[in-house]
Amino acid sequence: MDLHRIDIPIPGRLLCDRCLLELMSAERIESYGKAAAVRVAGEIEYASAMIHTLRFGNVFRDAIGGTTYLEFCNTRNAPGALLSLPMMHKSENGRRSHFIAANFRIADGTAADEIVVAIGAADDGRVHPRIADRFQDIREMEQEAAV
Repeated sequence: MDLHRIDIPIPGRLLCDRCLLELMSAERIESYGKAAAVRVAGEIEYASAMIHTLRFGNVFRDAIGGTTYLEFCNTRNAPGALLSLPMMHKSENGRRSHFIAANFRIADGTAADEIVVAIGAADDGRVHPRIADRFQDIREMEQEAAV
């Protein structure tokens, strides 16, 4: 497969439009992420090439007003196996309450000649978050070190 011949913005735009038209408005989205998978014998670099380009991620990030990178996972997977799509806050990368994952399965995929590409969005963080953000930890550790 010649990855230079794939027009990466097209799947990014299709997935983004579908998410915003069928799931939730851009204003409601707080967390986002992306994932790609190939079959166990597949070349993971193809999955990576599909989602690790600004031509893919920027479409979604710009549409929802995000400023952080899209959390990601690229993997090999057997047909019907669980796929994880990690997400983080769209503008506060240290906000642990929004470190979440959507897990899903495709019963008959990934086929030998397929690449699964997905984006995910959430309108909130975890229901009962109990840990502080990363930046609070850094401040506290700096204060402790200064003592």
